[in-house]
Amino acid sequence: MVDLFFGQHFAPLENQKYAMGTKDKKDLRFALLLDDGSELLSATLAIRYFLKNKVEVIVLSPKGNHVRTWNHDIWGDVLTVNESCPKNSSGFDGLFISGGMASALKLRSDRRAVEFVRSFLSQQKILIAENYAVQVLLESPSIKNHVVTSPLAIKTDVVNAGCNWSDDVICYDGNLVTCQESMEIGQALQQLLQPGKKPQEHKGQVAK
Repeated sequence: MVDLFFGQHFAPLENQKYAMGTKDKKDLRFALLLDDGSELLSATLAIRYFLKNKVEVIVLSPKGNHVRTWNHDIWGDVLTVNESCPKNSSGFDGLFISGGMASALKLRSDRRAVEFVRSFLSQQKILIAENYAVQVLLESPSIKNHVVTSPLAIKTDVVNAGCNWSDDVICYDGNLVTCQESMEIGQALQQLLQPGKKPQEHKGQVAK
């Protein structure tokens, strides 16, 4: 398996512990929200970026101790879940929701996951949603009037939730970042986590 973000080979992530033992001066703690069907690539890129930059990352899921990822058109690696999905964002500085059509539908229909995501939006904490994970955001009233990008297949859902849909592959709207492709994850995290630098808002061409 090849790490496409860092250009290095790495072992499968199954049974690894992702949470860092100590934090660096940024003192950041991120949640990575997954369910069965989450995209292996986006989850892997996020985990690797966090660990490389010594940001504590906790893998969460309402499902249980493990989730099976989706890799292109087949089932992928099984990833270990560190903790069950909590009730709110307390104790976390940011949230990353991995893409995947199947996982998005599961998370969107899970009350705990929806409340957890809502708390990040309402408190304007850093929130990154990749690909179909945008659907989970649509369950929160706080998403209204935000500029959001997503796969074209769910554009109507995004607009019906009161959002302004953008055709950009990556979209910054304050602390909310949405992206259409896994390969944009590294750019999004770098922009958000660079010390002392606020990411430049890039909302693209908005389609009403």
